[in-house]
Amino acid sequence: MNSIREIKHAAWSRVTQSFGAAFLLALIPVILEFGSSAATARDQLRNANTVTSTSGSIGKSVAFDAGTIITIIVAVLISLIIVFAILALFIALIEMFAESSTVGFLTWSEEDEKPVKPFIGGLTLINGTVYKIAYIRAIYSMLWALLFFIPGIIKSFSYSQAILIYRDDVKNNRDIRTARQYLKASAEMMNGYKGRRFLLSLSLIGWSILTALTGGILAIFTTPYFLAVNASFYQSLRGLRDTQHVNDTSTVL
Repeated sequence: MNSIREIKHAAWSRVTQSFGAAFLLALIPVILEFGSSAATARDQLRNANTVTSTSGSIGKSVAFDAGTIITIIVAVLISLIIVFAILALFIALIEMFAESSTVGFLTWSEEDEKPVKPFIGGLTLINGTVYKIAYIRAIYSMLWALLFFIPGIIKSFSYSQAILIYRDDVKNNRDIRTARQYLKASAEMMNGYKGRRFLLSLSLIGWSILTALTGGILAIFTTPYFLAVNASFYQSLRGLRDTQHVNDTSTVL
């Protein structure tokens, strides 16, 4: 498998040498990232103002009977489940557009040719199957994160290649599997490489911090770059898997 430096260099070269195409390829994820960063900054300011205006106030104590407490607990649990499901819907929507753009970068790398219509190229994998994979992946990752934070991160890396594997099945006219089967295939593909993926993500954290500090403006560059890195990582991992498969079959008598 290529080194982290090689994976990042391939993505950097593609984005910097043809930034216009890379930007259009990732336009929707860029808009979503910028909107998310702006909303986060606005909420932080609003919360700061709320804390300042309400400081010094004293809450009133209220006596609850057992029935009221049970009702409140049930209502809170139902509310959490609803919020959990809605949050997963939004996460899946964002990831569907991001993964589709990643596929655009993957195709660009495979064909070694800049897409003629990069914006359209970034929308080639928008369909119900991709959204279903992204939604179930979001649910699983969030449930693992609720259990423990670290396992949640590990599982997110395990499931990270599911949609790209689905794309390869579509491209090569192979049988389409279920969403859970793609998550399982991704986990198998990432077995032994989650640490490498973590270090790759860690090496990009400086760009994420700069993007946050600029209120999301830097996402114009960092989002295409990150998606190109994801495509480069998958291409390297897939090449290693294919090589191992050839070696395994060649030893059969």
